[in-house]
This record gives sequence, C-alpha cells and structure tokens, in this order.
Amino acid sequence: VDKQIFNKDTARHIIRNLMEFGIRDESGSFVGHSIVFARNHQHAKLLERTFDELYPQYSGRCRVIDNYDPRAETLIDDFKGIGQHPELTIAISVDMLDTGIDVPEVVNLVFAKPVRSYVKFWQMIGRGTRLCENLFGPGQHKDRFLIFDHWKNFEWFGEEHDEADRAQGMSLLEQLFSRRVEFAATALQAGEAALFDLAISHVRADIAELDMRSVNIREHWQSVAGVLQENVLETFSTTTRHVLNEEVRPLMRWRPMDDAAAHSFDLLVTRAQVALIGQPSTFESLRDTIRHEVSRLPVNLPQVRDHLDLIQSIREGAFWEGVTVVELESMRESLRGLMRLRTATPQPFVPPKIIDVTEELSGVERREIDAPVLDAETYRAYRRRWVDALEAIFAENPTLKKIAAGEPVDDKDLSALEALVLARDPGLDFETLREFFPATADDLGTALRRLINLRPESVAEHFQGFMAEHPELSSRQIQFLRMLKNHIVRNGGVQEAQLYEAPFTTLHREGPEGLFGEHTDELFELIRTLDLPVSHQETYP
Repeated sequence: VDKQIFNKDTARHIIRNLMEFGIRDESGSFVGHSIVFARNHQHAKLLERTFDELYPQYSGRCRVIDNYDPRAETLIDDFKGIGQHPELTIAISVDMLDTGIDVPEVVNLVFAKPVRSYVKFWQMIGRGTRLCENLFGPGQHKDRFLIFDHWKNFEWFGEEHDEADRAQGMSLLEQLFSRRVEFAATALQAGEAALFDLAISHVRADIAELDMRSVNIREHWQSVAGVLQENVLETFSTTTRHVLNEEVRPLMRWRPMDDAAAHSFDLLVTRAQVALIGQPSTFESLRDTIRHEVSRLPVNLPQVRDHLDLIQSIREGAFWEGVTVVELESMRESLRGLMRLRTATPQPFVPPKIIDVTEELSGVERREIDAPVLDAETYRAYRRRWVDALEAIFAENPTLKKIAAGEPVDDKDLSALEALVLARDPGLDFETLREFFPATADDLGTALRRLINLRPESVAEHFQGFMAEHPELSSRQIQFLRMLKNHIVRNGGVQEAQLYEAPFTTLHREGPEGLFGEHTDELFELIRTLDLPVSHQETYP
C-alpha cells in the first residue's frame, strides 16, 4: 500500500482530513503551514495531484519538495516565506523535510507513511514543536500543533497521545458573510429597502466567488444553486436565511483569500453598519475601532495620500457627524485596499516574573547514567543537534571561528563554548561528545571542526568553490551537486559507494563518472576536504 499500490480515494481522504480539520492560519481561511510526510516520490506526486483536483482554487499552495526537483531549495525558501512564492504553505516531503528544517510556522504534520525508527519519528514530530510568536495575530502565539497519523505510528511505538478537538471556528470570510446576511435582515426589519438591496448585492457577490470545482463546495451545489435562483435572495424568506446561515456560510472558508487585511476591514465596517441601523448602543465602540485602524495608515505613502482628506476627517471626527450607512459603505470601498499598509501596533514588553522559593535539599538528586549503545539513526540525530546548536552561535562566537580555521584554543575558550551550547540544548556536553566520536576523543577541536563543517553554510561554501572553478557545468551536473550537498547536510556525510546508487543514478546510470568524466576525482577530493565525521572508513559506535 502506497509503495506498489496507490489508492486515489485514500489520498483524497488524507488531503481532505488536513484541509477540513487542520489548524488554520490567522484569518481562518486556509490551513496553516503543514508538512505531509509521503512514502516516496510517486506517492508524493499523487497527493499533490489529488490536492489540485480537490481544491483548484488554491493552485500553487501545495507542492512536493524532494530530491527529484532541482528547485527544491527554492521551494523550501518559498515554504519558509522568504522566497518569491510565500503562498506555498503545504509541503509534501519525501525525506527532505523530515529532519533538519526549522519552520516555526508549521502547525500541522501529516504522517502519510509508516515510520519505524523511534528517533526519526520524534525528529519528524519536532518539525511542529518550534515556538512562533504572534502567529495567529498580535499576542496570539503558537501554543499547539496537530498531528494526523494515518499509519498508526503512535500505536506502533506504544506512545500515548491526546485526541484532537475537531471543532473549527469560523474563518474571516465566514464571519463576513454571516454579518452581511445579518445586515440584510436588519435593514429589512427597519424598512430600509435601499440598504437591504445593498446587503443582498454583497451576499450574492460572495456566493458568486465560490469555485464550484472545489470538492467541499461541489458537494453542496444544490444549496448554492437554489439561493442564486431569480428573486430567491430578494424574497429573503425564513427558509432562505436558514440555508444561507447553515449551508452556504460554511462554504465561505473555501474561498481563496486575496487580501486578509481588506476583508478584516470589510467585516469591521459591516458590523458598524448593522449597529448603526439596529444596535446604536454598540456603534460607538466600533466607530472608535475604525478610527484606530485608519490612524495606523502611514500618510507618507502616495496611495494613502490620495485619500488624505477622508483619512483626516475620520481621525479628527468630522466624518462621524451624522454619518450614514451609505457613507460608511463609500469609506469602506475607498480604504479597504490600503489596510495592508497599516503600521504594526507595538506590543508592550512584559518581563518574566522572578520568584525566590527555597529548594528542599532532600529533593535534589544527582545520578550518573551510562550512555547506551547507539544505532546509526540515533547517532545521526545527536550529531544533527550539535550541528544546529553550533550553527546558531557560529556567527558571533570567536572560539568556533578559530576552530573552523584550525587555530588552537585553550580550555577557557572551550569551557565558555560548552556553556553556550548547554544553554541552547542541555543534552549537549563535551563529555558525551567524546563518547559519540571516539576517533577524536583526545582532540575536541577536531571533533568540533568536523561538526562545523556540516553546517549548511560550510557545505555550501565548499560546493560553490567547485562550481566557480568549473563554470562550464551542465544543468544535470549542477543538479547532482545540489543533491549531494543536501544529502551531506541531512545525513552528516556520504559514502562514495552511495554516489552509484539512487537517487544519484537517476541523473546518470553510471553515477558521478557518467556525469563528470575526468573531473570525477576532483569531486571525490571535494568530499574528502570537507573532513566529515563519518566517511567510508569509519563505522558507527
């Protein structure tokens, strides 16, 4: 299953489960950053095609990221939000994102494959444990993430887990649609025919935005088609209101979100319009909120200056003297497109609370624990932790720079360095490091230099030098080097024999010799100069 036999309906259930029950972004209109762990390239492509078939309105938001794609590094940047296409928020991974990648925004992990390595299982779960401040809005930090385990991996490892709450709050576009239906009902009750027509025009336009190709919308096509029939919305019967609120409104979460800030402003103004017609007691607070949001527009920008008179009138209060629902509508249309330009509201700094409670000495325990015999996967995981810790402090640490350059360091430098590493990861200390790298136990500098060389930046520098010496490299040769670089960063090294196996042989059946010819020896020398902690001569402890 999912290895030699693929079932499309299983893929549909996996994708729909994520889309319908995954933790959503700040607007509630799309699932937050998600990683789907697939079995192999063919399985990953099936999941990607299935997503595009089910949700064509979100084309480009879900992509496969693996070694088969020469643009994998670019796609990773997009997924991190630092590339040209930050809308990529669902990454289907085949090993590339299982470990070693840090995207704090990830809130959903989908295990669409079995994992039989306990260490790797928890490394994969670690992709969701990164903290992320203000992820769901100012002051709303990431405090949870969700795991979809389609292969009973938790049961396999005997791990306890909490069942997720499937309840979903309304998305921003659902809230807006609901308020516009309320706008229509309030205007009708007040006998304001023109305002009722205005509200109904918005309701109709929102429904027209639904993409009937989307699976979740297609399943309710009868309800959508029914309310769009001639005069049904204008009649606005009790049955029609029920269908709009109970059947059509939930479909709004499947509308693409083009400008969340603009839609948030639409919602705010719609609430103010409803209040002005039928709930005057709540209008004042909504008025103040609108003034605050408009005051955050930077007047130095030319597109804001085009509406400066209106903005100043709103800020200073003249706009609100006898304001009408129609004037609020005109103001909404004029300013909604500017809301994404608002300056951020600074959050007040709240220092941590410090207490001083005397510890009971009887509760202090010290134990010596012998390090267990480690398998290769555990070894790689521990080494990855060291590389991540050193990467984080390398740029500002002179001791590490001396070690990288092969310069001597004294015990004082090493003690200070160990303290910094322990502060980042209490499970990392030099004594344990000696046990993990017995070949360099007498020389911590050598062990650390080899770990430094595994930093993605260090590996990239070695390969950039090789590519600079050979500007004539073909696209296939460059793709091979990228695959090799990624393999070294993820696995902590490479054995020469592995270069003659998949995935390297997918570019040429003869491996590096078939691609590089007379330059093959230079390629192997490049690998050796990295001075990796695991080579073809060494074995795991």
